[in-house]
Amino acid sequence: MQRPHSEFIKSLIMEIKSLKLTFNVQNAYVTETVFNIVMKSIQCDGLNAQQLAGKIQKVLKDYCELLAEFTSSNEDKRVLIEEAELFCAKNTEFLSHFHITLQCMYKLELVLDTQILEWGK
Repeated sequence: MQRPHSEFIKSLIMEIKSLKLTFNVQNAYVTETVFNIVMKSIQCDGLNAQQLAGKIQKVLKDYCELLAEFTSSNEDKRVLIEEAELFCAKNTEFLSHFHITLQCMYKLELVLDTQILEWGK
């Protein structure tokens, strides 16, 4: 029997926090790693641009609690924006979807408008 998604996310958060403390890893590195794993979970083969945008929105919403756990400070949120930019630039399927990714992160309150404006400078 598969456990509910919320229970899985809570277990994942506990495991990552434990590993973070054990190996004394900076929060920025955890943010980068978690974001990349979440985005790489998106299977985009055969999807058109609109379907991919919907998939990005769904996946970010599904993993919002996990991402929010490691992006509490302004610095962490800046790292998240920069990592989204890098991820979309490195992965050609996502190249034209950075604005959608950023918009989703804003709507899910993972980043604030002031942080987006500051990053834009």
